[in-house]
Amino acid sequence: SAGLGQGSCFRLWLPYLPPSTPVLRTGNTADPSILKGLRVLLVDDSLEGLEGFRSLLELEGAQVRAESSPEAALEAASESEFDLILSDIGMPTMSGYELIAKLRELPACRVVPAIALTGFGREQDAAEALRAGFDAHLGKPVTLNALLVAIGGNLGKSSEY
Repeated sequence: SAGLGQGSCFRLWLPYLPPSTPVLRTGNTADPSILKGLRVLLVDDSLEGLEGFRSLLELEGAQVRAESSPEAALEAASESEFDLILSDIGMPTMSGYELIAKLRELPACRVVPAIALTGFGREQDAAEALRAGFDAHLGKPVTLNALLVAIGGNLGKSSEY
């Protein structure tokens, strides 16, 4: 504003959520206790997002290995076993699509549920994530409930890749 008492002007942009994104439009609620003891590999090149998600998941009882690069995530996946993979898509050195393809080559990650958490929220982005090897796709910003619904819907999967 021009100063005290001069008023302000704000613009707000909200991400478009396609109506066909099944996980977010269900209206279901999920119990955060499903995270208790869950071993999660979290990958995001945004340190702020990485730490925020890590804290949120850990507050709900998950054991989180947070990595800021796909290369570090691949190393972590070769050293440890995980119950869930959460990964960003748009990363500078390797896309989340490339990362999930490489993770699916590791025997320990072949059938681990994986959810893409991304700013790419178009319908074709969700389809690409599923083709690449993710089990679900959530557009950022992600609510805890949407994440829990996606996790709850994918933890019991037994399909082979």
